[in-house]
Amino acid sequence: MILFYTLNLKSKEFFNIICYLSIIIANLKETTLGNRMKKFIMMMSTAAILATSSFADNYINSIAEYERVTKQGNVIIDFYAPWCLPCKELGYNLKKLKVNKEFVKIYKINVDENPDLQALYAKPMIPTLIYMKDGKVIDGHIGSKTTAQLENDIANYFY
Repeated sequence: MILFYTLNLKSKEFFNIICYLSIIIANLKETTLGNRMKKFIMMMSTAAILATSSFADNYINSIAEYERVTKQGNVIIDFYAPWCLPCKELGYNLKKLKVNKEFVKIYKINVDENPDLQALYAKPMIPTLIYMKDGKVIDGHIGSKTTAQLENDIANYFY
């Protein structure tokens, strides 16, 4: 589960991995080790489905979607790239946050897949966080932050 969870796999990549795992299962011999491997692979596939589906709605892929989700309420936008190590660290810290997810919405924008969104709303460096309240930008930050720093920002900007 952790493997798929930290890689931020998109649905096409995820589908390819599941296909490869199915091929491995089909080719395993009927032995004790083979049966254990089948069970392990099936368990990992199920965990991967659960891990990727729970955060699938937190990605923004168009300007219209960006405008819809940011027009009201408290929102944090994380501009990231899958290859960026500080982005992965920040993403992990954002997931660890102990805040009311109904009160503060957190969305991610992959700058490799959405350069138009980055050009309109963010600096050219990543990771970039944008804090918004009711459609207006309150503040922004370039670089990673610890969970404590993020919780402090949320307390300062949204409470």
